[in-house]
Amino acid sequence: MPPAQLDAAADLGKTCPQPRDADFAPETVRRAWSPSMTQLVRISDFQARKAAQEQLGKTPSRGGRKTLVVFARAELNQLIAVYSRHVIAGEWKAYAIDHGEGAAIFSMFQHALAKPVYSVVKLGGQRRGGQWLIMSGGERLRRSATLEGALEIFERKLRLV
Repeated sequence: MPPAQLDAAADLGKTCPQPRDADFAPETVRRAWSPSMTQLVRISDFQARKAAQEQLGKTPSRGGRKTLVVFARAELNQLIAVYSRHVIAGEWKAYAIDHGEGAAIFSMFQHALAKPVYSVVKLGGQRRGGQWLIMSGGERLRRSATLEGALEIFERKLRLV
């Protein structure tokens, strides 16, 4: 190490306060349980507090958390195929994909800054069995157990002219 870096390292040790036992006193730890990155908290105290909160129902336990729902490659291919047909027709201009806890959403837009015209929602969870919803402006247009069934709403019906 060059001498300048050694001097900086020595100065760093002088400026960083070392934790004291008083920092871990129960009254100090009890004051704030949303610690910032600079606050020192004993792991055993944090785990005990977290367990107590889970028993009171304030935070979900690991078994009760929702799982992250994502689109499979085949599902994305079907969604992009429908989207592409409507882009070619000049109806849609942009799309967005959102993966979250409990649902994955594929939204289609007429303009990049507008609200979505349609949203295809994949609901996760064992109770729902992977349901699919087609939404437009907060209104549910179709519900289906399969993606193919849900996407039928976008199929063009032939009319006699």
